[in-house]
Amino acid sequence: MAIALVPNRDTTYDYGHIGDPADLRIVVRELSRIRGWLDQFADIAAETPDVSAERAAGVRAATSLVSRLRELAVARLDVMAPRPSQAVVVVDPGRLPPGVELSVGVSELSMVSGPTVASEGISSAVVTLRPGYASAPRCYPDDVVVMGVMGRVCVIWWNEKGVKHQVDSPRLHHTRIHRGTRHSIYNAGLLPAAAAQFRASADMTTRVTWMADDSVQQIHHHNTQPVAIAADEGNLR
Repeated sequence: MAIALVPNRDTTYDYGHIGDPADLRIVVRELSRIRGWLDQFADIAAETPDVSAERAAGVRAATSLVSRLRELAVARLDVMAPRPSQAVVVVDPGRLPPGVELSVGVSELSMVSGPTVASEGISSAVVTLRPGYASAPRCYPDDVVVMGVMGRVCVIWWNEKGVKHQVDSPRLHHTRIHRGTRHSIYNAGLLPAAAAQFRASADMTTRVTWMADDSVQQIHHHNTQPVAIAADEGNLR
């Protein structure tokens, strides 16, 4: 049975009944999460011949609807947001509190991120890594970009079968990680390393889904050229 996906109101719906920006941010976050689930299902459906054309069309319709509702919520949030007192803000890491230890040998210092600097839809941090150490695997509900700054920075990621892969992120190279991808940042060199990390989220400290075990989640392979990590790479922690 086909299910028609029709919003309660037309696409001019403006979320005017929500007066608290915090509530509206929750709406945007949850719509982003739903969009991520729909993207994952669409990828699976594209590779599964048993999925009917009717169901695939339903997923596309749902994705379009959720995307439009998110755009409208973001537009409303932008209208409600107070304008910053400064149009340009320079964040000096030397004046910020110490970074948070993500795991042994790895720390993260939030830069452009609430509540330090008000922003919408973007945040940044600096990740420092001791030689041979990697951040604990995690999944974010939004896209991530990792840029190598110093040392041999690598991004480790896992495919849908749980196979571990590694790509280098040399200095000033940008590595895009699709939302929902289980990944880790790794220092594969013999000297300390650092990377800049950017997220499609206003708050870099937003909690993530930590993956301490070997459970497998569906992830994406968008434009990556993976190289399998050797099984005997003993210095990976």
